[in-house]
Amino acid sequence: MLKTQKNKVLLGIALVLLGSLLFASMALADADPDHSTFIASPDTLPADNTTEGYLIATVKDNLDNPLSDQTVTVVQIGGSGNAVITPASVMTDGWGEAYFTVKSPTVELAHFRATINGTINISN
Repeated sequence: MLKTQKNKVLLGIALVLLGSLLFASMALADADPDHSTFIASPDTLPADNTTEGYLIATVKDNLDNPLSDQTVTVVQIGGSGNAVITPASVMTDGWGEAYFTVKSPTVELAHFRATINGTINISN
């Protein structure tokens, strides 16, 4: 009877260790630009340098798992370059999301690019 209880305890430890290994491997996943998204909401704004819209990057790995603690920066890559984007850099939250605000003083067709961890680009 004592031997059976020890086996149960050892089995429980093995499951805990396996769970730790799975968690560690998920935390090391790389961002995948094919599974990540970058959107503007709304998709049009008045050129009054006051009304703000949002740029939202959702960072995921190749299995569509959201990745937290990823550094995302956004730059304007089209238009006159007058859009004001804040903040300059954001860490993704637990859902893999990074939020930026944008406003512009001029009428323009603006395009933006999000860069994840300084190397992976996604555009809107």
